[in-house]
Amino acid sequence: MRSLCIAILVVGLQAWALAQPILSAPVQLTTPLADTSVLFPDLAPANARIGIRKVLLTGNRLTKTHIVLREVVLKPGMVCTPHDFEKKLRLTREQLMNTALFITVAVDTIDLGGGEVDLTVEVKERWYLFPVPYFKVVDRNWNVWINEHKASLERTNVGLKVVHFNTSGRNDKFNLLVIGGYTQQVGFNYSLPYVDKKLTKGFTTGFSYSRNREVNTITLGDRQVFSRLAEFARKSIRADFAFTYRRASDLRMGLRFAYIRESFEQEL
Repeated sequence: MRSLCIAILVVGLQAWALAQPILSAPVQLTTPLADTSVLFPDLAPANARIGIRKVLLTGNRLTKTHIVLREVVLKPGMVCTPHDFEKKLRLTREQLMNTALFITVAVDTIDLGGGEVDLTVEVKERWYLFPVPYFKVVDRNWNVWINEHKASLERTNVGLKVVHFNTSGRNDKFNLLVIGGYTQQVGFNYSLPYVDKKLTKGFTTGFSYSRNREVNTITLGDRQVFSRLAEFARKSIRADFAFTYRRASDLRMGLRFAYIRESFEQEL
């Protein structure tokens, strides 16, 4: 039996330049900003300097330490003015919350005297694994499904979607979708934001395969007319791969390749 195949190769280039970080959730300042005017009373405001000795991280049970520290703007050995210190302290909180890995983020300091501090970062991780039931009516709307097809379950897709937002502790995301019913479909998507030592390059890949025995061929009197075969009338394959580059916290770029193949039985 012959079939008609349509294959498409898609190449896309995307770039995002953001003037301000976009918060995935409101930033909760669990501790007040350090009052740098009183942290070092023996130093005059004009020549006050704050030095970072080390960064102490707690609360990351699954998330890798280097993934968290990438978002910490204040680094060991850095020396800055009280104004810059306060600004970088707030930016650190915002960037950690932007990862969507944590429920709360608390950034504070331990005064060591002599213009030197230790930076403490305490995070509380969210729940990352979500199995989600999947149910969808394939008709145009619920009225058509109920009135014209008597709410037949044969015209529904039922399955399970499993999502993990931090699979290996590197802020990598994995989605798995398994569907049965009117359309049989299986697919996955995996995204790893950082694969290099500088934590700037990453990738996303995915694959899906679906098939169904019935296809909407024509429309008569504002009603869809379907053709049904004993064999599968339509098959679809999709594969994609994207290279991502994050040069700065507010600049991301990506290059995406996609292959799409649709095949239909000629009996239609």
